[in-house]
Amino acid sequence: EGMTYGEAVTVSFNEGTGTLNGVSFTSGTVISDDGNYTLIVTDLAGNVTTINFSYKFCEYKYADGKITGISPSTSIADFKKNINIEDGQIIIIRDINGQEVLDTDITGTGMTVSIMAGETEVASYTVVIYGDINGDGKINALDLLAFKKHILNTVRITDIYFKAADINHDSTVNSLDLLRIKM
Repeated sequence: EGMTYGEAVTVSFNEGTGTLNGVSFTSGTVISDDGNYTLIVTDLAGNVTTINFSYKFCEYKYADGKITGISPSTSIADFKKNINIEDGQIIIIRDINGQEVLDTDITGTGMTVSIMAGETEVASYTVVIYGDINGDGKINALDLLAFKKHILNTVRITDIYFKAADINHDSTVNSLDLLRIKM
């Protein structure tokens, strides 16, 4: 009840008939259009169940405590708009020093995203923007320089920035990643 889905969802029920937003609905149908939905299912005994939910497409991927799929130079305001949260929840984003960022700031690697329900943190993620190695949210000459220093073993990339530098996702940072960042 009240859930927002960011990936296509298959809606199914075991028996009876259903309507979705007042239109006859077949169990097993995939919902992938942005919007708010009301599903009403009437079982064979005449019992009625109503479920409200919404769908908002989101290209962000959530795995292992990280959010990926964010484009470079995305403002905090735009980033927040594309995070699916439930009614009553809020999003708090902090920089690497723990300071809350402004909606006009740029989303960068290493920022933390907290999903809050009142005073309770219900989820926490670290932002990874592939190619943004210095955490400024952009891919530029500073990131290329960090790649080169890492490859030459003069300054190693570590922690979440290593993840951002591993553009081809092979668990190593090398010239193959550097070639991909230039593309």
